[in-house]
This record gives sequence, structure tokens and C-alpha cells, in this order.
Amino acid sequence: MGATDSKIAFRKGIFRLSQDRNLASTDEYWMSLWNVPDSADDIFSLFTAQDIRRIRDQAPENFYLLFDKLYERIAIIKMSPVFTPPAADTAPAASSELGSGTPAVPPTPQVVQATTKQLLNCIRLLTRFIPFTFEPRKADTETGETPPPPIAEDLFWTLRGKSAKTFGERLVYTVLDLLFLADFTVPRAASDPPARTNFYIWESGIGQTQLVPTSKEHVFHRLEVTRLLLCLLSQAMYTPPGEILTQANPALACLAYHPDKKVVLTLLCSLINTAMKYKSVGWGIPYKMKPAHDPHDLLAVYCLQTLLILFNVAERRNGFSASADNGNADRLANDAKITESSSSPESRRGSDAATPSGLHAIPLTTVGDVNLFYGYVARLHRNGDFAFLASNIGRILGQLMRNRASYFQLGNRAQHTIIQETMMFLWTLLRVNMKFTTFLIDSEEFLPIFGAITFFAWDNKADPLFIGQVRMAVFLLHVFSEEPRCGERLNGTFDQSVLPTAMRIPAAQVTYADALIYAFYSLITTTKKLHVALHPTMLIVLRNIAPYLEHLSGFASDKLVRLLVIFASPAFFLAGEGNYRLLLFTLETINYLIYYQLPSNMQFLYALIRANDAVRKLAGFDFDTGLVEFREASQVREQRTLAHLSDKARGKLPEGGSEQPSSLASPLPPSERTDSPTLHRPSASSLEPQATPGMDGRSFQPTAEWFQSWYPKLPLAALITLLDATVPYVEEQLASNSLQSDAQVLAILRSQAFRQRIPNLSADPETGATAPEAPPIAVRHLRWSNPLSAWYRGLLWSRIYVAGTAPLGLWNGTAIQLFQVRSQ
Repeated sequence: MGATDSKIAFRKGIFRLSQDRNLASTDEYWMSLWNVPDSADDIFSLFTAQDIRRIRDQAPENFYLLFDKLYERIAIIKMSPVFTPPAADTAPAASSELGSGTPAVPPTPQVVQATTKQLLNCIRLLTRFIPFTFEPRKADTETGETPPPPIAEDLFWTLRGKSAKTFGERLVYTVLDLLFLADFTVPRAASDPPARTNFYIWESGIGQTQLVPTSKEHVFHRLEVTRLLLCLLSQAMYTPPGEILTQANPALACLAYHPDKKVVLTLLCSLINTAMKYKSVGWGIPYKMKPAHDPHDLLAVYCLQTLLILFNVAERRNGFSASADNGNADRLANDAKITESSSSPESRRGSDAATPSGLHAIPLTTVGDVNLFYGYVARLHRNGDFAFLASNIGRILGQLMRNRASYFQLGNRAQHTIIQETMMFLWTLLRVNMKFTTFLIDSEEFLPIFGAITFFAWDNKADPLFIGQVRMAVFLLHVFSEEPRCGERLNGTFDQSVLPTAMRIPAAQVTYADALIYAFYSLITTTKKLHVALHPTMLIVLRNIAPYLEHLSGFASDKLVRLLVIFASPAFFLAGEGNYRLLLFTLETINYLIYYQLPSNMQFLYALIRANDAVRKLAGFDFDTGLVEFREASQVREQRTLAHLSDKARGKLPEGGSEQPSSLASPLPPSERTDSPTLHRPSASSLEPQATPGMDGRSFQPTAEWFQSWYPKLPLAALITLLDATVPYVEEQLASNSLQSDAQVLAILRSQAFRQRIPNLSADPETGATAPEAPPIAVRHLRWSNPLSAWYRGLLWSRIYVAGTAPLGLWNGTAIQLFQVRSQ
């Protein structure tokens, strides 16, 4: 800030804005707005939320005039000699307001500095004030009338005077100009006459192969303008969740449906290239040593968030209509439509990337009908562009995984704002551009990216603050699993050295499929009810890739079969109306392995043989008898719980309880921790107390009709046939031979004599040749739906809010409607 007197005068002027009605347009205080503050911190600290609301509510005419004066000043500065120098053969006089009146004389450094400061202050003031225009206004308590709409509707989107454009349209296009203002955010073009706006791609990458000369001032100014753009687009934050899919956002319409292809392409490439240049700290450097609010990284985050906002708008302005889903967004994993492979790529990839949010509701004079941002990304086809995207996404996610893994070892809970945004960007690319999907899965970057996403699904899995990250990672893995080539590639060797110790599999060599199975097993069995909505999705991912998995480790095989034992327990599938779906998906996964990959998965067969009792109990289950036992067991559990709560001195539960799915009893499967290879049969009864993770167990009453609607459809035939042919032989060998290790048992399973006993159930996924009873490979797709879209938008805007809390707190103190803001 300047001198103390200027600071006091400036503060008094803030009170004048709310107390002096109809402040004159020529009042000197307006000039102090862009002349006095020295930084964004000054503006955000001096104009408090209470100050802004007082001005808006008590003197709305001053509030309107403030926006007019700031816009007017930006327009004057843009046309000044500082940013629009005259051509060589002309010599217009500079504006006297900017301190120059001599024709053809270049502005002095002092004038340039002062003018730049004025422009930055105007940008910062708009950034500070705009969020308050979106706040819902209160109804008049005396009249009881309906509350008026937010002031933004009249301020930005109502024609005033003789202007052919609304103030909001002019402001959006002015911000676009500022993003490419010569000598402010981009270098000046070598043209005559010199161009005021130079649509020059900010960074090298897509559309720009040459290195771009960029100064630190350019980066800083881009950061300021991009921050203003995000605030201008942030109306969604002030929309109730039930209206998020239908509420109009005219500012977003102006930008997303901009008709100028040159402007769109330049902005799109600038945002993508800058976002992909995110530089994360090396994993060996402590987190606290990272420079606070590094402008390059913060700009990358803002660019990525702006891209995600633009991509989440319908491809055509009036070509699609959707209504908001009024249900709870927590149901999204179950409500998201999962279909078989008969669905078209367009329907499952989301040809309408998102609902239009009622953008057609407000007439705009200068927008087109097509979201060119979405369209250009969907039409990317050059391998060089794909390689740029794949390599940088892999670099960002891989580096952040290594950072996070090292913090995990140190017990640091630091959070990176770019992780979820990068996964959301990747998901968008996969949904809208099938060519990129094919390129990525076949590229060398795919497996490291898949491993990083698997890690982020597992990382912080028990922390409610990271529910969005876990969901995003699981949905992204689902999209990958829809491609057959993905399952084939997951047989590649996975380097566990990048993982924290707690996530490593105790085996000398593991595959990416092994790591995925363990991560999902851990999510399902250790997080209780936190991620219950994702359990079907995780099992569908395993089901989709199962026909292609080879050489599963003993550890992963045991975890997969343990899931079968858990879900096959009556204590689980009788406890919730939809619980049987998890059993069905698990059985489908196992059937695919049996039919298509059994010869290469003897470890998996060994795990199945050990689960023989559980499988046969499921196959011979009688509903009436099982229901009686289920209710008796439920009563016993309730009594145990009450006894435990009434007498804490009892310590542990009575004997007979053992492993529960909320914790892993041992990091090793039975095949790797028993001294002798006896047929260990996992017990389902020990899982009963927690066997309904998050389902509606207490409110549901199973009936015979409900049971018969799904039980006969369980694919148990192949599994029973396989066990009938193999279990007696293995038991015979164990009884007649003094086998001392699992390796010896596996040697028997791999012997020619044993293989001859295996029924001919195998099929060939490459040629399509199948055994008579082999199930066809039918992928279950994740389709874009209203609940999924509503959740996605909520997550995106919550991430934008979090990123804006530092260093300025862009939306702090405003009346956010889309989500709850809790201070910590």
C-alpha cells in the first residue's frame, strides 16, 4: 500500500460507496481504486465481504457504477500507447490520464509501470467483486415477496442503454482480449501496424512446436487474468445441487460457444499446453520446502480447471436437454447406467459431454451454437499431439504419486490440488476422443498412468476428505477396463518400489493386475461404509479385464477368492436388497478366468480349491433354512454388541470371532503363510459382523420371491464342475504324499496328469473360439448420466474453490450453495 494517508483515505472511500447514494461518476475516489492499491492482497484485505455486501445492498447504484468504471478504465488502458503503439506513419497523442501527451514518443518505463499497475488493479477489483454478484438475495420479510434474482442477472445480462451487447458479454470478450494483450500477457507481434491483441499460443505443445519466449511478468499477468476468468464463470458455485444441471450460466455460454475459431484454438492450445507444463517438486524434496504458491504451478492449475469447465458444456448449445436429478449424489455409482457392449461408443463415451445447464435460456447476441473447445479436442488425431498429452499426463501423475508415496512414508498428509484435476482431464480425453484412447493404451505411458491411478484410488482411502479422489480414480479405471487391450497390457510387470510399504504385495514379481486386485480388495474390506457405492464399479472393472489376465500371483488370487467367500456368505447377500449384485459380478469375474485363462492361472485355481466349502455351501443354499440361521446369527451379533458396550472390561469380543473385513488379519494369503499345504478353507462366518458394507441391511427383509429372482441366475455351473474334477485329486495327493510346501502343490497342479483332469472349459479370447458353455465377453460400460454429471460438476467446482483459497481466498466468505464449506 502507499502512504498512510492514502490508505486511510482509501478505507474511508469504501464506506462512502455504501453510505453516499449515487456517487458521482466524476468523483476522485474512482481513480484511487486503480491508483492506490499495490497488490491483490491489499484489495482482498481492504474490501471485506461485509463491505462488498453493504455496497451491493445499500447503494446498488454505486455497485453498478463501480463495474462500469472498472470496465471503462480497462478499455482506456487497452487503447493507450502502452499496449497499442501507433503505426510507423502515424503519431496520435497519448491519453493525458496516463501521463503522456507527446505524439510519437514511446511511453517511459514509469508510465508503463503505472499503467500496468492500473490494469492489474482493475482486474483484481473485478475478481474480488464478481463472486458477490452471484449470491442469492433474501426475500423482504415485511412483504413476504419472492426473493429477487442475484444481482448478476440484471448487472451482466440485461441490455442497458443503446448497447447491442450486454455488459456481461462485453466483459467476457474483454477478458479474452486481456489473455492475449501484447506486452501484457504475450509478446508483441512483429507486425505493422502493431496488433493490440496477439493471439499467440502461450507455451509449446499442441499447435505450437517452437519454444515460446515468456517472461515472468507474462506468467504473473496470465495468472491474474485467468483468476478473473474463473470468477466470472463461477456462478455454478451459487446454484443449489438440485439445479446444477439446469441453471443458466451465460458467461460460460459466451466463452464455450465463442464463434471465432482462431480465438478458440489459440485459447484451447494455450490452456492445454500451460496445464501440461505443471512442474511438481521432486520426491526427495520435503513438501514444506516448495515455494509457496508458485505462479507457474498455480497458473497450470487454473488453466486445467478452466479447460474442465469448458469441456463440461454440451457440444451443441440447443441440441440436448436434460433435467436435474433431485436424488442424492451419493447414489451416483449405483445410478450410473452400466450397460453391456451393445451400447454404441457415442452413448457410452458421452457425445454430449455434459448437459447444457440451461445455457439456451438467456438470449445472447454474439455466441454460436457449437462448443468448439469440445469439438476440437474430440477431433485431435495427430500422434505427436497424443504423445504430448500422454507423456505429460504420465509425468504429472507419476511424479505426484512418488511425492505422495514419500510423504506417506514420512507421515505427511499434504494434498496436491492437481491430482484430481489431471484425472478429470484424462477422463474427458478418454470419453470424447476414441483415437486418443487407443493411442494411450498402446503407448509406453499407459502402464505407469494406470499404476498411478490405482495408487490414487488406494491412497487416503479411509479419509472422507478424499472421497472425490477415490471415486474419480475408480471411474477412470472403469473407463480403461472397457478396452480389451487394457486387460492384456495389465499382465505387464509392476515395479513396486514406487509404492509405500503398506501397499506392496509380498511377492518377488507382480503385475499391474495384481496391484489392482489388491487395491480394490483393500478398498472394499478396510473402509467399512465409506466407499460402498463404488463396490459394484470396482468389481465390474475386475470383471471387464478378467478374460485377459494371465499368471495372477498367489497373493492376488487369494484376495479375489476371499471376495467371493465374503459375498457368498448368507450374512452378506441376505442383508441387503442389492448385495447379490456384488456376488454376481465376482462370479462373472471368476468364470471369465476359468473359461479364458485357467491354464495360465494355477495360483488362482489353487485358491479356488481352498474355497471349495464356501462355493458348495452357496450352490446348495436353502433359503428357508438359511434365513432362520441368518436371523439367529444377527440376534447373536446384536447381543454381543450390547454386551460389549455395557461392559468395556470384557475387552475383545467372545471367542469365535476372528477376521473382519474392516481389517486385514495378515498381509499374506494362506498359501504363503501356512507351514504345510493343507487345504485351508476361508471361513465366511467370521465375516458376518461387517459383511454388509454400507448396504441397507437393517431395513431390508429378504423374501423367497426376491431370492428366486436372482439366485437361479448365478453362474455356478462351471465353478462346481471344475471343483468336482480337481478337489478330490488334490485331496488324494495331500493324503498320500508328504508335501511340505505350496510350491510342491502347485507343481502337482501344473503337471500333465492333473491337467488331464481339468474339464475342457477354456476358450480363446483372441480367435473368439469358445467352449460350448463359455460366456461371451460382454463389457459392462459406464455411461454418462444425470447423477454422474451432477456429481462431476460438484467435484470440479469444489476443487476450484479449494485451489482459490490460497493465496487470496477468491470465494472465501461468499454464500456458496453447491456444496458445504467447513473451516478447519
